[in-house]
Amino acid sequence: MAQYLTITDQPFFYELFTDDLGRILLLRDHTVAKKAQGQAPKEYDIYSREGYYLYRITLPFGRRLVTRNSCLWVAHTDDEKGLVLVKRFRIKNWDKIKFSID
Repeated sequence: MAQYLTITDQPFFYELFTDDLGRILLLRDHTVAKKAQGQAPKEYDIYSREGYYLYRITLPFGRRLVTRNSCLWVAHTDDEKGLVLVKRFRIKNWDKIKFSID
């Protein structure tokens, strides 16, 4: 049995945060995350606060993410200018996004 089992020394998830409704956003593939540290978008799995899978979404580039009141805030470092830029994105269908499996 052990010959068929591969255990990696990498973490199961790379990035984890919650929104203001308690949904959990999880970037689970760290190899994709390392490739996406630049300007590339990242795919996140969204779970209910109880841990049930709800969606997979693609979010814009950036390192720190916060969601509050139908907006997504992304902080990104501009390496050329040495500045941290904060961008706000409005989520148009915020009221239609599920927050549980019910």
